[in-house]
Amino acid sequence: MERNKIFAIFLVGILTIGGIIAFRTFADQNSLFDVSADKKMYASTLSVDDGPGFSAPKIGMIDTDIVTCYYSTNSDLSDSSFLILSATDAKTPGVFMNLTVINGLQSVNVTFSGGTLYAMATETCFEDYTPTSGDELVSGNTKVFGRSKDGYLMIMTNSYTGITISSITVNYYCDNEVDDQFVYSPDINYHVGSRSSAQDIYLEHDAIRFQTNPTETTNNYSSGTYDGHPNYWYRFNGVTPRNYALIDETKDYSLTPKGTFTSNTFEVIVSVMVDPSVFYNPTAYYCVSPWIGLATSSHEKFPDAGNNYIWMQSYIGNDNHDPIGGVNLLGRTDTYTGRFFTNYAYEGGGYTGNWGFQNPDEAFVIGDPATSLREAYETINLPFFNVRFAVNLNSYSVYINGFKVYEEFDAFYLAENYSTLDPQQYCLETFELQAVNYGDGVDSDGDGPDTIATPIMPGGYGVAYTNPIVRTVIS
Repeated sequence: MERNKIFAIFLVGILTIGGIIAFRTFADQNSLFDVSADKKMYASTLSVDDGPGFSAPKIGMIDTDIVTCYYSTNSDLSDSSFLILSATDAKTPGVFMNLTVINGLQSVNVTFSGGTLYAMATETCFEDYTPTSGDELVSGNTKVFGRSKDGYLMIMTNSYTGITISSITVNYYCDNEVDDQFVYSPDINYHVGSRSSAQDIYLEHDAIRFQTNPTETTNNYSSGTYDGHPNYWYRFNGVTPRNYALIDETKDYSLTPKGTFTSNTFEVIVSVMVDPSVFYNPTAYYCVSPWIGLATSSHEKFPDAGNNYIWMQSYIGNDNHDPIGGVNLLGRTDTYTGRFFTNYAYEGGGYTGNWGFQNPDEAFVIGDPATSLREAYETINLPFFNVRFAVNLNSYSVYINGFKVYEEFDAFYLAENYSTLDPQQYCLETFELQAVNYGDGVDSDGDGPDTIATPIMPGGYGVAYTNPIVRTVIS
């Protein structure tokens, strides 16, 4: 398994972007882990010497030569234990989780004292954050997961009193179990920017991380136009891996991990982490927006969609037009303050006969009319979002942190052009991994509010996306 320092030096204040990316195997014995191998099974142990220590912040990273992990607690840390976990409130549990994929995660053994601790193993990062009694750990006892494609472990507690963890031992196979589902390889897939180019970009085995790069012409208050688009269009910032290699200006789908994949019952899952210093700052602005672009099985655009790709979209965080409120003079009715989930939907935001962003206080979770999109966002207070795009024949649905936030029927073909006897297949064309650049609402040149364009400084915030995973759904 390739090892990359995906989120190393990620926290601002705690976070710095930059450094050299090191490639290691998770089973490398020259590491800070105690690693032993018996055939294909490996055991890795984190103990007191690997912990963040007494002077460490309550939110941070544990980064060794072979793995990066995230922790969040409300307790002061100690030099006599690996970690002390506690919850801050009902929405902010104490957590410890790996951000480097652990292929073939099989079991975990935790020695601890002081309260109830849970462990959950999943195929994708932050896929589950609601433990049940079956997830409860017993100190010193091995908890077996047993699913071959698990790669991410979350250890968590809802206790307000500190739970002292002495050591964590993880057993795993390390046989590319999760890697086989990844959609890109950093040395193969062609990639470009996303509307505008981010800065400090690292395309790695597990993930893509970058820092947004707001300028006067690439933030949500930018005026003017460029190349046929209004400048505020370029507020979307990030990295776009294509599902093909570009060889002598020719697209080659045979070289990329999922370039030849076709199906009409599948899901694409991507998780995103927001710089905690921004996420936990109530006056800061951020919006992360992963999109998946689909094409026909022959990599052509859809004739019933105006000869375009179909874009499955999601929007998380502050409104990407005017989070300050009353500043943006675009004349739009679909701009909202605060943080929430939203969707770009037909007649969303009061746009009769057109497309707009749904009001997060008036749009509700699919199947749950008691939970608004804003309330769904507020359910958990951790800087991670697991986004799942599920395709089912001629429709698709979007899930964020387990909530079904959107569905689109007859999404790919008009009903009269869709074959129910021999349903059309689709392929993956592109992956837009985006964050939004923000301005501060201050006139940059003194010419009046129509030229507001000053980017918030210092420029940008850090974002990290996991390598998207593709799973075929068998009905």
